[in-house]
Amino acid sequence: MYDRAHRAGRSGTRSTSCRTALAPGLTAELFVYGLDERDAKDNPTPNRHYTTPGFRVSRAPKTGQWDLDVEGAWRYGTRRNTSNASDRRDLKVRAWTLHAHLGRTFDMKWQPRLVLDYDYASGDKNPTDGRYDQYERLFGSRRTDLGNTSIHGPLTPANINAPGFRIEVKPNARTDARVAYKAAYLASDTDNWVVAGVRDPQGRSGSFIGHAVDSRVRYWFKPKHLLGEVGVSLLLDSAVGRNAPNGARQGDTAFSYLQLTSYF
Repeated sequence: MYDRAHRAGRSGTRSTSCRTALAPGLTAELFVYGLDERDAKDNPTPNRHYTTPGFRVSRAPKTGQWDLDVEGAWRYGTRRNTSNASDRRDLKVRAWTLHAHLGRTFDMKWQPRLVLDYDYASGDKNPTDGRYDQYERLFGSRRTDLGNTSIHGPLTPANINAPGFRIEVKPNARTDARVAYKAAYLASDTDNWVVAGVRDPQGRSGSFIGHAVDSRVRYWFKPKHLLGEVGVSLLLDSAVGRNAPNGARQGDTAFSYLQLTSYF
């Protein structure tokens, strides 16, 4: 597949992938995608020009079996440090990311599934060395892997080192629930906690972003058409937020929500 936007100020993407079966239920995929962007008068950008090759090995969840998902990517290219039009220095980009989880669905009432997972995305260790080593999130959903709601999202796959686990249950055909936990750290303690915009260039504030907890319960009022959901998300004991020079020092955060989704 290939798609590039040529209009100024717009980002273009290009991608290709191939997939094959390694064993019954186990698939492997190789992919490469790119991003090209440039400034317009009303839309300054960091002029990112990235190529990102990667791989994925996966096995879908199934009762009584182990499932897994391992995905890694390496990014190279160039970008400016800021979106300022006067910033014309191209920095060399070298960054990488890894997501891995191993899960098992038990053949029991409520079909409990236990998942151990890990997420890593590199950070920039030295802002003055002419390199940009932070892996940026360009596409995709935060919540799928990092246990965030759309609004309360303290974690993103950029400068992060986060082991965790989740527990899922399905009491009946209409109801499911889960609790996800991450012990989240900065991959580089001298780089940004990206979502909060908090940074200690000296790395003296520690690397612990916090204990991230996300929980939800969903119920299909009308199967495939009307879905209700209630959830609670927490971020606890953030050393970086408490100690960094520009940290908010607001303590723990809690977010709850109630939503109703209609599918047409």
